[in-house]
Amino acid sequence: MKINFFDLLITGRGSTALWVVLKVLCKRSAKVLVPVNICEIVYPIIIDSGLTPVFYDVDSESGIATPEIIKDTYTGKEDVLIVLHQFGLPVEIDTICTWAESENILVIEDVCCALGATYKGQTLGTWGNAAIFSFGYSKILEYGVGGAVYSRERAIYKKIHAQIQQLPTYSKYHKLKDKELQIRIHELRRSIKVSKVKEYNEIYNHYINYLLFKLGPEDIQRVSILYHELEKNLIARSYFANRYRKEITNKRVRHVHEIYGQTYWRYNILVKPEDQKPVIQGLMQNGLLASKWYPPMVKFFDKSYDPLNFRGCELFASQVINLFVDHRVDNSKVTRCINYINSL
Repeated sequence: MKINFFDLLITGRGSTALWVVLKVLCKRSAKVLVPVNICEIVYPIIIDSGLTPVFYDVDSESGIATPEIIKDTYTGKEDVLIVLHQFGLPVEIDTICTWAESENILVIEDVCCALGATYKGQTLGTWGNAAIFSFGYSKILEYGVGGAVYSRERAIYKKIHAQIQQLPTYSKYHKLKDKELQIRIHELRRSIKVSKVKEYNEIYNHYINYLLFKLGPEDIQRVSILYHELEKNLIARSYFANRYRKEITNKRVRHVHEIYGQTYWRYNILVKPEDQKPVIQGLMQNGLLASKWYPPMVKFFDKSYDPLNFRGCELFASQVINLFVDHRVDNSKVTRCINYINSL
């Protein structure tokens, strides 16, 4: 089944969507299973909701979790599971949901980077008890702001709707505060300071209340137009992704295994850790876009973070290069990118 736009509950951000879902689904003392390479905003959202995150690792070759990884992390005390379809790749959501139901665990699907993807023919976001989406900067549907919640369970749907209605409406004030947040975060990332944990926590603790809002009717209408053009968007992304897959033939590069039904947030390749930074720098020096996101984000917030506990994510993050497939590229740029990588 596809998700009709009018079945979505529109929020101000993907993080707002998660906040309202957690408020509805979780007990105040609940523990939440969370993938370690989820977007960093998720950590302060969970903490602000009064919940405790329990992080699980991901596979080192794909950057997404397996059912076995999640089961091995489960302690018996968590009653909510966030499942992340990272990079547009669907996890084995059927197996995960069957296991979660047997343990009385509620499942939240994070579809923020996998909009439009399917697993075994079923749309991602329709498997769990609820799902969250994002229409922010650099997402598959990129409006710059906005998110959404979907739930096939009517009781949950009604409670989430009521929670959203209590939020303030997006305004220039929220936009200004978000800009301030992004400036401070980028400055912190460029800092040469080894430990930035204190600063990360201070920044997000200050801005968290400015990140929770709903969209007004005009913004919702504009997002609706983009949503109805989603198929065209996905076809264009798939076209560029297929070019990368077929035409990048350098033996020093590994392609992340394709999963049937996936969509493309970026196109992921893997290189040796020592090659990652030089390749990205070389691409960017030639006017070509590339990134290495997403890292194990808990390291930003927790001084006790131990990389040995998340070897899969650490290895994947040290090797991945994300090649762009969105409106920022065209055939010429993709060709230049392919040629540069093949020349290494």
